Amino acid sequence: MTGALVGFALVAQTIYWLGIAGMADAANALIITILVREVAPVLVSIILLGRSGMLSLAQLGQLTLGREMRVLRGMGIDPFLMFVMPRVLAMTVSAFTLGVVFSVMSLVSGYAVCRFESVISVPLWTFLYEVTGAMQPIDYLAIPLKFLVSGFSLSLSTCLTALDVRHDDDFSTLLPKGFMSGMLAILVVNVALGIIFG
Repeated sequence: MTGALVGFALVAQTIYWLGIAGMADAANALIITILVREVAPVLVSIILLGRSGMLSLAQLGQLTLGREMRVLRGMGIDPFLMFVMPRVLAMTVSAFTLGVVFSVMSLVSGYAVCRFESVISVPLWTFLYEVTGAMQPIDYLAIPLKFLVSGFSLSLSTCLTALDVRHDDDFSTLLPKGFMSGMLAILVVNVALGIIFG
C-alpha cells in the first residue's frame, strides 16, 4: 500500500510535471535516482523497523529483563548466535525482497495513474524498460546494497539494544531507545552509502 501511494505521489507527479515542463526525457533518470535509490530504502527500512524491528526488540528485551538471557549464558548458549543472528539474516533478506516489491509497486501504480490520466501512452513493459534503461551501472550495485545493508544494520541495532539492558530499564525506556537506534542506523547507512555511490 505504501508503494502504491509513493507511486502515485512521486512517480506520477514526476512524469506529469516534467512532461509539462518539456523535460519528459529526464523523468526516468529522476525516478531511478529519487525513488528507487534514495526514497525506497529509507521507507522500506522504516516499515521494517515498525513491523519487525520493534517486535524483535520487545521479544529480546523481555527475555533480557526477565533474566532468561543470563540463564542461557549460564548453560553455555550464546544468545547472540541463538537469537540475534537468525533475526539479522532474516531482516537482511526481507529488506531486499520488500525493497524490490516496493519499487515495482511504486512504478506500476505511478504508471497506472499516468496511463489513466493519458499522460503517457506507452505499454507497461515499455515504461519499465525505459525506467530500468535509465539506470547507471553503479545503480545495479548501489540499490541492492542499500536494501541489504539497511536491513542488516536496522536489525542488528535493535537486537543489540534489547541485549544491552541495564538494571533500571523497563519497556518504557527500552522501546524508545530501540526505535532511536533503529532510526539512527537507517539514516547513517543511507547517508553513508549515498555519499559513497554519489
